[in-house]
Amino acid sequence: MSPDELLARLRPWRERHQRTAYVPQLGAGPSPSRFGGRPDMAEGDEWPTCAGCERPMLFVFQLDLETSPADLGTGRIQLFYCPTDDGSCETWAPFAGANEARWSQGPASSRALPGGTEMLTERSIVGWESVSEFPHPEEHEWLGLTYHYDFRANTVRIVCPELGFDESGLDIEACSAELIGLPADRDKLLGWPRFVQGMNYPGCPRCGEPLTYLFQIDSEVGTDLMFGDVGIGHIMRCEAHPDVLSFAWDCH
Repeated sequence: MSPDELLARLRPWRERHQRTAYVPQLGAGPSPSRFGGRPDMAEGDEWPTCAGCERPMLFVFQLDLETSPADLGTGRIQLFYCPTDDGSCETWAPFAGANEARWSQGPASSRALPGGTEMLTERSIVGWESVSEFPHPEEHEWLGLTYHYDFRANTVRIVCPELGFDESGLDIEACSAELIGLPADRDKLLGWPRFVQGMNYPGCPRCGEPLTYLFQIDSEVGTDLMFGDVGIGHIMRCEAHPDVLSFAWDCH
């Protein structure tokens, strides 16, 4: 079976799980959504500090929900990040206190950075490009598509019960899981997350349900930050408790 034939046979599965992602277009000038610069903070919002080193965090990112291309409610999603870059603070882990993703609401104004805090390069989001995406291979089994590898023969058996699809002896390279679905490794709103080491949806500390992916931040694209060795980070949010957000990254 050729790669084109495989994609044709799996088209119903791919169409069922296709999502739209919105890629930020960066430019000059003020914008309520941006990387770096200064955050817009409402009265009562406090500047977060790292639970480990107790230093004020860096302001990384702000998404204005009302002007975003998706219906995500009101307010702002913001990300702050520990400036200590020696591995002593668990910047990669959700809810570890070394990063803070949060939902800010109400009238807000630009907030000056605490003394001694680095300002990351401001890059305004001036538009969005919509693209279609399919789930990462890590998600395929959860979505009903499984792979059974025979590395000696360099073949794979692909099974999708909902389509009655069961084909063995397929070439591993030509008919790869990445061919069927591999989301982009770039900054983006919604779509599918691109996991580096493995599927990771943290549980909500209140209800225990997996958080929902919201925004992906790649290393040194919109932000100045490098997450480990060219890592990718994800902001996630609880559907039942929208004020509960997390940020986590992993790398090669």
